[in-house]
Amino acid sequence: MAESYGNQAELGKLFRGLSWGTSNSGSGFTESAKSRVPRTDVFISSKVWATNLNAVGAALDFTLEETGLVYLDLYIIHWPVPLRSVGLVS
Repeated sequence: MAESYGNQAELGKLFRGLSWGTSNSGSGFTESAKSRVPRTDVFISSKVWATNLNAVGAALDFTLEETGLVYLDLYIIHWPVPLRSVGLVS
């Protein structure tokens, strides 16, 4: 997943439904839909886009907020060449 792909909010709904997120409320999942796979057994990575290399911490916070996760296992630079910053997508 990556901020620039626009899929973080949808994945956040899934993660919350599996009880991996910060809150299960509003996920649309029932109690029986909770995952039997612990979060620690799943490797989740994301990318910081090249326009946000000057604000990596803020971009990571945005990703964690949108996905509802407490942590990522890997956070990489999508393209290691800085591009003109246009701000975080909201």
